Amino acid sequence: MRKSLLLILIIAFALPVGWTMLSVEEAKEKIRQFEGNPSLEVQYIGLDDEGVIPLIWEETSWFIGDVYPWPCYVFAVPYAGSPFKRYYTVEPFTGEICQMTDVYMEKNLRWEGTVEEMITPQQAYNSAVEFLRRLRPDFDPSQFVVYTYRFAPPGVDDDQDTYVFNSNSPSSWSWLKFQKDISVFFRKPYIDPQGVRRSNTASPIWVVEIDSVTGQVWSFWGRGFPTNINPIPSLSAVEAEQIALSIVAQRNVYYAEVSPPTVLTLVSGPSDTPSSFGHLAWRIELSIKETEDSSPMREIFFIDAHTGELVDEVFLLGGGNVNPTKEKIERFQKAKSSTNKNNFLIINEKQGNAQRSIIIYPQSHKGRFYIRYDQAWLFGVLVEEQNGQVILAYKTKKAKLGSSSILNRNGKKYILIDDILRLAGYEIKYSPKDKTMYIERKNKDRKEKAEGAIGGTLSLSALSFLGKFLRILA
Repeated sequence: MRKSLLLILIIAFALPVGWTMLSVEEAKEKIRQFEGNPSLEVQYIGLDDEGVIPLIWEETSWFIGDVYPWPCYVFAVPYAGSPFKRYYTVEPFTGEICQMTDVYMEKNLRWEGTVEEMITPQQAYNSAVEFLRRLRPDFDPSQFVVYTYRFAPPGVDDDQDTYVFNSNSPSSWSWLKFQKDISVFFRKPYIDPQGVRRSNTASPIWVVEIDSVTGQVWSFWGRGFPTNINPIPSLSAVEAEQIALSIVAQRNVYYAEVSPPTVLTLVSGPSDTPSSFGHLAWRIELSIKETEDSSPMREIFFIDAHTGELVDEVFLLGGGNVNPTKEKIERFQKAKSSTNKNNFLIINEKQGNAQRSIIIYPQSHKGRFYIRYDQAWLFGVLVEEQNGQVILAYKTKKAKLGSSSILNRNGKKYILIDDILRLAGYEIKYSPKDKTMYIERKNKDRKEKAEGAIGGTLSLSALSFLGKFLRILA
C-alpha cells in the first residue's frame, strides 16, 4: 500500500498548475463524507478501464465504465448481511463522485402496481434535486434543461414518455402501465453564437434514477468536470467540412458529400485528458459511398473548431442519401488531392467482447509515434521526471526511458507510445493502411490485477448503460 500511494502521486507534474491526483484513501473519504459516515467500510476495487465493470455487471447492468475518457477509481460499499453492494466511481483529480448504483435498492424495486401509486413528476424532480445538492452543494437546477423519462411499455411510442420538465406547471404521468423506475436528466445547454441551443456532451450532465413508489434515489451517473472552451470558432463550417471530407477521401472511398446542416456543438472526445477536456466542434454529417455500387452510409464527424483536429466520429444507423452535383463532386475531388494528411492515429483497444477507440494526434519521428505526458494516463500509466530522467509507472512496474523514447519538439516533450503500452501489458499491432493501432492485454490473471500500484482490477469502458440516453443527449 505504501508503494501504491507513492506511485499515485507522481502524475501531478503532468497536469495544469493546481491539479493533483487523489490517493485511493482520499477518494474513499469523499464517499464517507457524502454518506455522512466517517467509519463507513469502503472497498477499493480498481480503475474502470480494465476488467472491473464486467464483474459488476454480474450484479447489475446499471453501472458504466466510461464516465470520463481517462481511468477513474471504482469502490464498493457492502451491506451488512447482504451479498449486494453500493458501487461508486470517483474521478481521481477533482474527487468528484460521478456514479453510484445501489444494487440492494435495485433488487427491491417494485415490478407491479398502479400508476396512481407512483410519485408525481414534481416529486421525482424534487428528489433528484435534493440528491444532487447533497452531492454538490453548489448545484443550481435553474442552469439546466430538465427531462423526466421512463421506459415505455411494449407498443407505446417512446417519444410520448420523455418531456422537458417545467416546475411551474408539472404535468402528471399519462402512461398506460406502472413503471418501477423514473429517470430525471439535468443537461446544461449550449447556446451557439446565433442563439440556437445545440447538443452538448462536455458541460455538466446528471442522470438520476428514482424508485417510482418511494422516491428514493438508487442510482445516478453524471459529470461536472471544469472546462475552459473558447466559444468563438477559429474555423468556418466550410473549412471544417473540407477537413472531414479529406479524412474520408484518404480512406479511398468512392464518393462522399456533406449532409446539411453543419452546426457547432460542445463535445468531449475519447482521447480527452484532465488538462484538455471538452471541445467546441463542428458536427458534420457525411453520406459516404465506399464503392460505386454500394449503398451510401451515414457518419458524423466532430471537427475541433479551433485546431481542425478530429475529436470523434460516430457511425449512424440507416442509409444516407447522395446527390452528386458538379459542385459536390469537385469538392470531393479537392479533398482527395488535399495536402492535409490528417495525421491522427486511432488506437483500438479490445478486451473480451468490448472495445474502445481513441483518436490521438501524435508526433511522428522516423515512423514511430510519440504522445504527450498526460495522455499516458489514458492507459493507466503515470509519468515522472527525476533529475532529468523520465520514468513510467504502471502498478508496481517502473521503466526508465532512454533518449530514443523521448522526443523534444517545439519546446515540448513527448513519449514513445510503444513504451507506454508495453509497460501496461498490451500487445500491439499497427496497420498503416487504416492508420490504426490495435492493442489488447493478454494473459492477465486476477491476482496480478489486484496487486497493482493503483490496487485492484480494472475495466474497459462500457456503452450499454448509455443506450436509452442517446436521444436526449443528441
